[in-house]
Amino acid sequence: MSSEYKYDEQGQFFPVFLLVGVSCFILPMTFSTFFGRITSKKNESVSDPFTAYRPKDVLKKKEPKIRLRHFIILIGWVVIGYLSYRIAYTKLSFNVWDPYEILGIPKSMAVDDIRRHYKRLSIKFHPDKIRNMVNTTREEVEAKYIELTSAYRALTDEETRENYVLYGTPDVPQHIDIGIALPNWIADKNNSIYVLGFYGLIFGIFLPYSVGRWWYGSRTYTRDQVHVGSVDEWFPKIHENLEMEDILQLLASSKELQIFHSSPEASKKTVVELMNSHLNRKDKSNPDMQRLLSETDLVMNALVSVIAAYGFSKPTDNVFKLWQHIVQAVPLDTPLPLLQLPHLHFEDAKKLASRGITRIPQFLQSQNEKSMSCLSGYSKKQVQEMVEVASNIPRISILDAKVLVDGDDVVTTGAIANFVLRLKCSYGEEIMPEVSVDGTEVATEQDKIDAERIHMEKDEVLGDLEVLPHAWAPHFTQYHKTAWWVYVVDPRQNRVIIPPFSITDIPRTTRTIRIPFQVPPVEGTFKFQTHVVSNSYLGEDIVSNLTIIVKDAAVIQDVTVEEDEFSEAEDDSFENPKHGAESMEDDDEESDEEDDPNANGFNTDTSEDDE
Repeated sequence: MSSEYKYDEQGQFFPVFLLVGVSCFILPMTFSTFFGRITSKKNESVSDPFTAYRPKDVLKKKEPKIRLRHFIILIGWVVIGYLSYRIAYTKLSFNVWDPYEILGIPKSMAVDDIRRHYKRLSIKFHPDKIRNMVNTTREEVEAKYIELTSAYRALTDEETRENYVLYGTPDVPQHIDIGIALPNWIADKNNSIYVLGFYGLIFGIFLPYSVGRWWYGSRTYTRDQVHVGSVDEWFPKIHENLEMEDILQLLASSKELQIFHSSPEASKKTVVELMNSHLNRKDKSNPDMQRLLSETDLVMNALVSVIAAYGFSKPTDNVFKLWQHIVQAVPLDTPLPLLQLPHLHFEDAKKLASRGITRIPQFLQSQNEKSMSCLSGYSKKQVQEMVEVASNIPRISILDAKVLVDGDDVVTTGAIANFVLRLKCSYGEEIMPEVSVDGTEVATEQDKIDAERIHMEKDEVLGDLEVLPHAWAPHFTQYHKTAWWVYVVDPRQNRVIIPPFSITDIPRTTRTIRIPFQVPPVEGTFKFQTHVVSNSYLGEDIVSNLTIIVKDAAVIQDVTVEEDEFSEAEDDSFENPKHGAESMEDDDEESDEEDDPNANGFNTDTSEDDE
């Protein structure tokens, strides 16, 4: 049996092919454009307590309402509508061979009636019987007669009827026609130049360009979306005593912040000068500075990853401090957290610091005249704005910090443990709770249930979600997302044992973080420090102690085996009390006692208990 491919000569199925192709492209684009950003829309609809105080001149420029993407979607839906209309109103013609229709009889007619009806038709349409044929040829008459005969046989002859049921024709088909949903003009030799040109455009230009662009991007940019050349500049210059000024130099050497039309060294020097001007809150209108600030979050995030790869604790602390200073535009040599408040001048912040008011909670709690006398030069409205902003700056509280090993009540050498950290978000004058710093406490039943229920990856968290507004940063971009970074440090070696990872949207209730890490391979008592730092606000970092008592797994296993053997021995002794009683009564049968040492031991213990 042969097969033959045929194009859609009538153009009935080609619109269906186009409709499927266009829909596969337009539907995902429409969903991602209008429905795929639900989370971002929710973030935009979150109540922002800083809206009234944000500076208007540094707000993010609004994107145009109609973009090229929207225009493509509109054109695509117009095409979908046209194709759907054409498909709905296109009359499809199918050549279905129906013997009942050919004979002109109903499907319920009996076989004998079919034979009588066929005899009448054969007399009427027999080629030898027809005379004076008008507008027809003998070949057409013979074809009509053959068709009537085939229809009759399909309804009366068993073999022919079986072929009709299986194949839809009275004869076994010699070939199969396979339709292609493409118009016939594609295969026309007159149009071959256009078809070849289209294929050349797709497979010779568009596809290689797309693959090359993807390959170049994967080779040129890291997973943090920074240029590979930036990372190459950073790696040789990182050491364990890196200060904030050194990290600022690394930041200035990145490709993303490079000033156009200048050499790398000149660009680096210019970037450092612009950053220092920003830290001192000068020259805000410089367009180069605005461009640098828009790229700072991306580059700082990559710097954190690169520095964390070395495991040095001091550079890790300093990179987050530099990030905070840049976001809040506070000079590196004067880290005064109160400068984050609106309207407050540098001199007044120093006066408040001299009176012991250095952090925002202390500012909110200082309501006496002596402390507020430093703000006498400000209007009542300005002071009220300071209080409102200070009351809405989030602060992190650590409710609990401990180390658990799934399935064990103790921490053993070399085990994979989970560092469990419970956090909450505090505001205003809310008192931060005391932190549980004992990391060796025995796991509670609830802890065991949680450990069995959830086996999380490094950056996964549990707890409620509360979408927070963008950070208060009047001198930085107003669309900077607040995040907290958690990492664990060994202060004796000045090494980071759990690298930093970020979390956002910590609620006012609780949020639990589980970080898997490997326990040290030697037993002993280890004193670590848990760092929870912000990438947005100064003076809100937390450092809590974490003590882990690690026990030797082999010793624990031996003790467990001895306890199991002792418990089994006791069980065996109490299972045979009758045998022990007989040994007490028969003092003359010493040989039996010697043969049964368990009975002898139990007898001795029992006599001592009686005495």
